[in-house]
Amino acid sequence: MLEKEIELLKKGDPIALDQIYVRHKRLLFWIGKQIVDDEFVVECLVQDVFLKLWEYCEKIESPDHIFFFLKLVMKHSCYSHYRKPKNKFFRSVSSLESYENYQSYLAGYDPADNIQNLIDHDRQQHYFDEIIKVLPLLSVERKHLIEL
Repeated sequence: MLEKEIELLKKGDPIALDQIYVRHKRLLFWIGKQIVDDEFVVECLVQDVFLKLWEYCEKIESPDHIFFFLKLVMKHSCYSHYRKPKNKFFRSVSSLESYENYQSYLAGYDPADNIQNLIDHDRQQHYFDEIIKVLPLLSVERKHLIEL
């Protein structure tokens, strides 16, 4: 049965690719999740791996070849994701978010400022709530002006 899938895949049958996808997607997701901690990125990489399989389908020889091809391409895709400079910023942010109270490790962080920010936010929220209460009492033109 697997040999028949390979023959159909070589002929460009998308149903064969779909069957291979269903069989291998969870394993590839797990491999990617071990390397990259972002599930959305891993899902995208899994999709890219199957696109590469579609591109190179005529070179596939056996079911084991499919398995090792998908596994190798997934690992390389995950590692190349980390090598891209545009992902460096997100990597550093993600690594900070894994620590509890990571702000206390940052230079220039003052917990007193955080308390003041919370107080300011509560005050502004109170003012906003007051405005919302008054809106129904205003004329349509004034209401529109305030909403703008």
